[in-house]
Amino acid sequence: MRLYLVRHAWAEEADSKRWPNDGERPLTDDGKKRFRKTVEALVERGFAPRVVAGSSAGAPCTWERKPSSAYFSARVIPDFAS
Repeated sequence: MRLYLVRHAWAEEADSKRWPNDGERPLTDDGKKRFRKTVEALVERGFAPRVVAGSSAGAPCTWERKPSSAYFSARVIPDFAS
């Protein structure tokens, strides 16, 4: 078994007026681009997870969106810490 730890991509600056729930803060355009490149590089190396576990901060929601879902599917555990 291999365990990969991945931090979320770059998100917009924290702003409680725009995003009262910090977990809803969207990724920046550059963050999306860098995440896409990272996923593509991992896929080229055979990365195909069966399970993705994350926190309640929104990472699994990001995971289920493209580009990751365009390359492989994985069972998502949305709030692994609970």
